[in-house]
Amino acid sequence: MFGAFSAILCAWVWWTTREPVWAALARTAAWFNVVNLIPVSILDGAGVLPVLNAGGCIVIGTAGLALWQFSSDGVFLLLAAFAILPILRGSQKQDGSQKHSYGLTAGFATVLTALATILWLMPKVGKWQ
Repeated sequence: MFGAFSAILCAWVWWTTREPVWAALARTAAWFNVVNLIPVSILDGAGVLPVLNAGGCIVIGTAGLALWQFSSDGVFLLLAAFAILPILRGSQKQDGSQKHSYGLTAGFATVLTALATILWLMPKVGKWQ
């Protein structure tokens, strides 16, 4: 959440000043935060999936697909693939024996949505337009 807050703060500063450096910082912070939320062992997102059951993984995967369509940023497609992978491998319990945290799932999806919105709203600046 703190990473998303830094992206939101940079976006707000860009919105008030229209200085391109703040748009670039907001986009960069949002993108790196989404990458950090990909559920692989060395990133922070890996701490979320063990708490979720198969339904929670499906929600996160579906949110990733929807945000990929919304923002046109492939990092959300990668996130969706890694969120669904434990179900395909059979490592997520589907019988309800694994505790499902609706609040954690909703919070994770909300942070992803905020980051996708920043990526969508912020203009691309510099030679990478």
